[in-house]
Amino acid sequence: MDFDKYKHRLKDYLSLKGVDVSKNPTHCFNQSGHKNGDANPSLQIIDADIFRCHACGIMGDIYDAVGIMEKKSGFFEQYDFLDNFFNTEAYHG
Repeated sequence: MDFDKYKHRLKDYLSLKGVDVSKNPTHCFNQSGHKNGDANPSLQIIDADIFRCHACGIMGDIYDAVGIMEKKSGFFEQYDFLDNFFNTEAYHG
């Protein structure tokens, strides 16, 4: 498995999941970390492949985002999810 294959796809993934990546900072996707949602945009995307929320403290890469948003644990499960996510017919249009 080539774990670097999706490393630079964080913005693509977040955008397809409904996160407005055109704004930086943007609203955090970790709803369990914000009692009433992320009222003030606090999630920063750094160098296109790392995220950090200055309010709830989460940070990581695309695999960490999948762990939080999809409740997938471990690189193999996260990689398999991304492989299916980016290679489905729905993604390709």
